[in-house]
Amino acid sequence: MSRILILTDWYSPGFLAGGPIQSCVNLANALNDKFQINVLTTDTDFKQSNSYPNIVSNQWIDVKGVSVFYAKKKTLPRLFPIYFLRKSYDIVYLNNMYSWHFTLLPLIFNRLNLIRHSQFILAPRGMLSSGSIQVKNLKKIVFLKIAKIFGIYKKITFHATSEEERLDILKYFPKANIQTISNLPGKLHQNKGLIKTSKNLRLICVSRTSPEKNIHFLIELLLRLPVDFLIDLDIYGLINDPEYYNKCKSLEKKLPFGIKVNYCKPLPHDKLMEKFAEYHFFILTTKGENFGHAIAEALSAGLPVILSDRTPWRNLQNENVGWDLSLENDDLFISVLKEVYEMENIEYQNMKLSALDFFQKRNKSEEIIIRYMNLFNNSINNKI
Repeated sequence: MSRILILTDWYSPGFLAGGPIQSCVNLANALNDKFQINVLTTDTDFKQSNSYPNIVSNQWIDVKGVSVFYAKKKTLPRLFPIYFLRKSYDIVYLNNMYSWHFTLLPLIFNRLNLIRHSQFILAPRGMLSSGSIQVKNLKKIVFLKIAKIFGIYKKITFHATSEEERLDILKYFPKANIQTISNLPGKLHQNKGLIKTSKNLRLICVSRTSPEKNIHFLIELLLRLPVDFLIDLDIYGLINDPEYYNKCKSLEKKLPFGIKVNYCKPLPHDKLMEKFAEYHFFILTTKGENFGHAIAEALSAGLPVILSDRTPWRNLQNENVGWDLSLENDDLFISVLKEVYEMENIEYQNMKLSALDFFQKRNKSEEIIIRYMNLFNNSINNKI
């Protein structure tokens, strides 16, 4: 059986890094009976210092049928030469553009021909999108140019999860070998949810508070709504950028009494799925998503969505599951927010049913799994 090593800074039970964790978990679980899957990761969550509880560090353990090595960060300099110079894997699957231990060091080993028999596949996980590049723009652009000069990303396959991400990759690596396969979505999580009455609206946003997620734009939209509106917006995610968070808080001070914004702690996947039942709509005005696991999860729970047009989830209004709106058209966002505020329950329940149906139609897991199998098998056979 072919051996695949998945390298990722964070893995389950972590959840603070958001969608990339779920991408790796869904992939490993789906392919574990078809390949020998090993996951090498750290024993801490995103921006945390304490190890996961009830996890044995620095040895291979079974996690729902997947062999996972949770490394203590201080041991990474010793572990990586061992695992790349002494171990043999058919595929090394990377999940970060910039991680030193989990992307750059392995690619440098590969470039120096210190690794035998392994084919490298890199999933940028949205890190080359315009919204992501804008954060620490100069530093990232300089790094990518230097990496290109030294050929760090040469002789590898890029894995794009959408056509938009494929174009993002080509922008920086015009000659790149790219395979486009969607992320594997989760399962249907139908729940009863709220009854919708006119003049009442509960919104949930699952997002980090950072510039690329465009939270301030969302608050600016709320500022333009009538002063007598009653709206709750709860944002679940880490506060990544304190300066940006303060900017958002300053805007919130101008909101009328009936419109409230709450910052909530990020939730593990199972808890988040339960939490969706407490809201009417999922909203995300992001500057760019390569997939958007939180969007898929909201739809899988029957929650209609209000999105920017910077995600792969498009033509939503035609499906009666929500809206994907241009960030250049504030007035259209305002119009939609007013519409859903006044929406009555019959129309809302129809949207919920449409959301569940839409998710099921998009959830072509078996077809996607076959495409991943072809990606890995063809790469092993040097056909791509």
